[in-house]
Amino acid sequence: MKFIVKYLTNSAKISSYELDDKYGLNLYADSDYLIKQSSKEFISTGIALTWIKYDELCEEPSIVYFEYCGEIKIMLFNYSDKDIVITKGEKIAQAKLTRINRFIKK
Repeated sequence: MKFIVKYLTNSAKISSYELDDKYGLNLYADSDYLIKQSSKEFISTGIALTWIKYDELCEEPSIVYFEYCGEIKIMLFNYSDKDIVITKGEKIAQAKLTRINRFIKK
């Protein structure tokens, strides 16, 4: 599967496939964030991905379809009773890329 990475900021980064997990791409925060207790925040990665038609990004439990080519943002939930600080460059998620086959019923 082929895709193109577009860097939207000078500080954006994406990992290559790492030896410990050959099937995932690490995604990193592109800014500092404060996630208040019992709240959520969309974290910018500073990257956008474009796929060849019919390739899709599958990130359980959501799916980003090939038509979408905007910035990838990760929603983080803070279920604790303390604020959490996310620092620029911190690993925040892992993406698993996969092809989803579609069957046409005749």
